[in-house]
Amino acid sequence: MSRKRLAFILMPIGFVVLIALALPFVVDVNRYRGQIEDTVSARLGRRVSLGPMRLSIVPLGLRIRDLSIAEDQRLDTRRPFVRVRELYVSPRFLPLLKGQVELHALEVRDPEVELVRTAGGAWNFESLRQSSSQSSDTRLLPFERVSVSHGRLGFTDLSRAPGATPSASSRAVYDNIDMTLTDDAPDPPFDLTLAVTMPGEGAQRVTLQGRAAPGRGIADSTFDGQLEFNAVSLSGVERFLAAETLQNSDAVLSGRAAVRSNSGTLSSQGSLTFERPRVRGVEIGYPIVAEFDLAHALEANRLTIQKGTVKLGKTPLSLTGMVDLSADPPVLDVHATASDASIAEAARLASAFGVAFGADTQVQGRLQADVRARGPANRPALDGQVRLRNISISGKDIPQPVRSDAIDLALTPSEIRSNQFSAASGRTSVSVRAAVRQYTEPTPVIDASASTGDADLGELLDVARAWGVGAEGAKGTGRITLDVHASGPIDALALSGSGRLREATLTTTALTQQVRVPAADVTFSQDAASIQGVTASIGKTTARGRLSVRSFRAPRVDFDLTADRIDVAELQQLVPPSSGKAAAKPADNDSILLRTTGTGQLRVGTIVQEQLTLDDVQTTVTIDRGVIRLDPLTAGLYGGRHRGAITMDTRRTPTSFAVVSQLEKVDANRLASATTSLRDVIFGAIGTKARLSFGGAGSEAIARSLNGTFSLNLADGRLGNVNLAQEISRLAQFITNKPVADRFTRVAGLTGTFNVVNGLATTSDLAASIEGGTLGAAGTINLADQALNLQVTAVLARDYSDRVGGTAIGGYLTTVLANQNGELVIPLTVTGTAQQPRISPDAQRLADMRLRNLLPSLRDPQALSTRVLGAITGAQKEGATPRKGVGGLIDSLGGLSGTSAKPPAAGTPPPADGTSAPGTKPKPPSPGSAVEDLLKIFGGKKPAPKPEEQKPAPKPEEQKAP
Repeated sequence: MSRKRLAFILMPIGFVVLIALALPFVVDVNRYRGQIEDTVSARLGRRVSLGPMRLSIVPLGLRIRDLSIAEDQRLDTRRPFVRVRELYVSPRFLPLLKGQVELHALEVRDPEVELVRTAGGAWNFESLRQSSSQSSDTRLLPFERVSVSHGRLGFTDLSRAPGATPSASSRAVYDNIDMTLTDDAPDPPFDLTLAVTMPGEGAQRVTLQGRAAPGRGIADSTFDGQLEFNAVSLSGVERFLAAETLQNSDAVLSGRAAVRSNSGTLSSQGSLTFERPRVRGVEIGYPIVAEFDLAHALEANRLTIQKGTVKLGKTPLSLTGMVDLSADPPVLDVHATASDASIAEAARLASAFGVAFGADTQVQGRLQADVRARGPANRPALDGQVRLRNISISGKDIPQPVRSDAIDLALTPSEIRSNQFSAASGRTSVSVRAAVRQYTEPTPVIDASASTGDADLGELLDVARAWGVGAEGAKGTGRITLDVHASGPIDALALSGSGRLREATLTTTALTQQVRVPAADVTFSQDAASIQGVTASIGKTTARGRLSVRSFRAPRVDFDLTADRIDVAELQQLVPPSSGKAAAKPADNDSILLRTTGTGQLRVGTIVQEQLTLDDVQTTVTIDRGVIRLDPLTAGLYGGRHRGAITMDTRRTPTSFAVVSQLEKVDANRLASATTSLRDVIFGAIGTKARLSFGGAGSEAIARSLNGTFSLNLADGRLGNVNLAQEISRLAQFITNKPVADRFTRVAGLTGTFNVVNGLATTSDLAASIEGGTLGAAGTINLADQALNLQVTAVLARDYSDRVGGTAIGGYLTTVLANQNGELVIPLTVTGTAQQPRISPDAQRLADMRLRNLLPSLRDPQALSTRVLGAITGAQKEGATPRKGVGGLIDSLGGLSGTSAKPPAAGTPPPADGTSAPGTKPKPPSPGSAVEDLLKIFGGKKPAPKPEEQKPAPKPEEQKAP
């Protein structure tokens, strides 16, 4: 071919290419936006808005962003019907050059579509077709081809919530939807391909393909196609549908089904296989295959099972009938049959759903069933029969298989009844007969009996557990004879019969220790059980006596028991602790104790609570749903007696206690050591009256949680770790050659009352009689860490002061700290701990006592906290005459004497201690005298007198006789 001819051919092509390249810059497609919006809006009957548009050449089309189609005006969803991030519209080329718009194809990316079903059952998209019916073109959309990728579908169903608005209703959202719709003819039908990729690994693809012809509504539409599941996991479906009902269940679903919709009926025929099924966390262990022929009447919402076969592994079950889905719950009328099928697969599936048997139970045998079910799906009435042969039940908690040769069940709408059959394990055989009447009602009526003679308890428990009526994990040994009949509503069974246990032991997961029953005879009558001659042991506790129980769901007990020993901490640990931190909060476990009420008499040789021990305990016990009250309670306690009451509240964790107690002649040290951290601090026989509450375990935890009040009275005792007489002598600078005393204080009597808040005991009237005087105290004692903070006033007798030095005890001491009776008064503070107390003089109170001229007496050492402190705060009555027991020296030192004393009587000799005679006005002291005297009292040395102040030595006749 010559170059001229080639150029002649290529020039038109190049010209067309140039035109095509220049076309996007020449043609402004945005000027057609209004025309396109009007065309589509008129066709759909909805307002359509378009964002920026751009023309593309290869392929020819319009790129439009941010398209939205308004919702039906009758629905207030507050969302558009369709919202699209980006779409491509392919128009026909030649009409576009003529200024005409003829749309050919539509490609939609990342759309969001809102489907709403109204309360009347109509759909929000149905109005689209009604609006477009005025056009001569009857296609649903003005395109020959529509493709959607990565779509999102929002669904709101108002038909299930009449009166609700779309904005207020629950809305489900489904993602990752692809669709292709081909409508190349002006009349329906059109081709549809709808595919959804479920989240998860693998294909996870659900595809619906077919040919559809829309009608005025779903019921009038027609469809003929296929639904295919390609390795779809139920967990993926769960995430796609946001369905909680499938939690902890899974399977891989594959299969195909023909789907047809015509004249308001949706029908489907096909086969689906569920591989690796797991139900409620239980691996089924075999595939489930469902072959079906179903028809669903859309308007009536009724499903007809024309043919259904479910293969559980190799076991086929046939199913036909009808399900009315319009009711809630659905109403059944189905017929199920099985002919000489293996029961293993059916039992495995039943155990997974929790209907019968345990999750780890294996069941062997043959099944023949012919049953028809009518009525609500949750309580259908049954009619027919079920036959089980050569049943063998085993599992990890059933060491020997439980065997039954033949079990026949006769089913009628009013009753399900079994034949008399036997269940055997090892050498134990139980004869059983059971019937359930009114089983379609909320409260069925039971009529059952079981009997066995001199059987092995462990094997009997295996039989019960195999048939799902025994406590999980219960094991036992010993011999049992049982003949019992149960009848009545399931929540109020009436029992009759008897039983006997000999040399039995029982272990359950509900208790941490084994229960031992050497002997017990049980009689059943109505809803009660009476146990006579029972001997039972758990842990270190062995009880004997009688026990009766009524109403087993909410037991009411009556008992008369004698126990040798009860360890409270051991009993508290019988129930395994729940997970989580122990805290003072209500217990949330539904233990039998929280449902039990009743009363009884209890006698116990010894009760031990941590270090606290009670002997010879006798009490009346009242149980009220977790609250146990022992009232009255008498017991021996550390050489004395206790009278009072104890209330334990087991509804809280840890258990709380409330105690009302009166003690007589109890060993104080043993009691304090057992209930607090105070050990070897107080000795002697103590009496108390207390009203306290506490919780926790261990003496320290008990002490920190103590609240309430108590009073004490100690006679002929002693206080450890301190010799108060010696400490007082040291602080008062007594001149004595007495050797160092023991580190304890003998107490003739000690009384006081305390108010306790969280282990801190406060007192204002503590008084004690010690060697040579009395003590009064006010302040706090921490019962948990033994911390002391007490203000103590010591009053020493006159004869005691004479024994330890008389007037030679330190200069001015007898004058300054002596009351009107000549008794010595020393204010002290006691800090530190009970094990290591620290005693020091109380300078502030000493100064106040001097200024106020108020001192307590030997008989009333506690007066400091009433009269003295009251005077300091202005509480002393006006006009009261100050005590004159303190010499005039302190008044002279402070210049505080405001009244003239009476003159001395004639012939009155001067005082022997060198003070001024009564009625004479003391000479004013030098300014430093008061400071010097105070330093003397608090252990300071008296400053050396100046030369001019030194007195001459006394004459021999002026010296005091020894």
